[in-house]
Amino acid sequence: MVIDDLHIEGVATFKTKADAPLVIDPDAVLPFSVTLECFQPIVGWYAQILQPDRTVQHRQFAFGNRPEIHEAGNRLPGKQRAGFIAAERLDHVEHRITFGVKLQGISGDRTCHAEGFDTFSAMYLPKQFNQPEHAAAIMREHPFASLVTTDDTGFPFITHLPLKLLEEGGQPTVLLGHCARGNPLGGYLQQRPLALASFMGPQAYMSPKVYADLQRVPTWTYLAVQARVEARLLEGEQAKDALLKQLIAEHEPAYAAQWRALPEDYTGKMLSAITAFELRIVDLQCAVKLNQHRPEVHASMYAAYAAGDAQEQALAAWMKKLGLV
Repeated sequence: MVIDDLHIEGVATFKTKADAPLVIDPDAVLPFSVTLECFQPIVGWYAQILQPDRTVQHRQFAFGNRPEIHEAGNRLPGKQRAGFIAAERLDHVEHRITFGVKLQGISGDRTCHAEGFDTFSAMYLPKQFNQPEHAAAIMREHPFASLVTTDDTGFPFITHLPLKLLEEGGQPTVLLGHCARGNPLGGYLQQRPLALASFMGPQAYMSPKVYADLQRVPTWTYLAVQARVEARLLEGEQAKDALLKQLIAEHEPAYAAQWRALPEDYTGKMLSAITAFELRIVDLQCAVKLNQHRPEVHASMYAAYAAGDAQEQALAAWMKKLGLV
């Protein structure tokens, strides 16, 4: 974002990465003095994600440098980095990031904000393999996920667990899950609600033998979904029991009667031994890497996978589903 008019007030929007600096155009003549407040960039997943329509300053933000003062009537000496993330807001589709620049003038201090949109990218995803319309199917068929959070040092912490997908209008909206109370995951989600849920669908090696010419190399085909989620812990036996009943209905409906028949003191102990949570899906990426851009080998790929193991046969089924063969 380049500010070339320092009379700007309110919010300007731009599409960029979360850590991109705000830049003031060095050719702009300053109408009044400017203080550039430099914030330290977020490290790892320390972003504090908030409910929609709320914006507050992150408690961990600190001034990274002494503010620079530039006097009115002068030009800036080169492009100035006016700061990093100052505050954040999360809505249903976009991760909004607010940058701050204080404008000091005779009318009193004013603050100009530039609000950016963080482009979600948890994995490398070439456009020919980007097929988000298949995300829900992959998440339903392969519910055993890796939930990635960070510990108190900022290092990634991974929990492998099944997640139940809820949908609205055919779109994935919420994931339900639980873990042992002794797992620090619950505390991490409470302190830092933003997390990444990773789902891996079928995957297999692809031999260059599927090509007619020899100047080819092996590759790997796979289906995967990365979902940015915002966590909310579920408190109380009733909420936990309702979540477990949904999981039971998903994986073993016949067990529901046995669960209901268990002594109340036993089920109470079981419920108190878990941390239950719902994960609201904020954004997602879906990779369907099946050599879609190489139609000349689809027939030979399909034949090889259809005669292979379970993973390869699953990929062959996806090739048919996508109309590649």
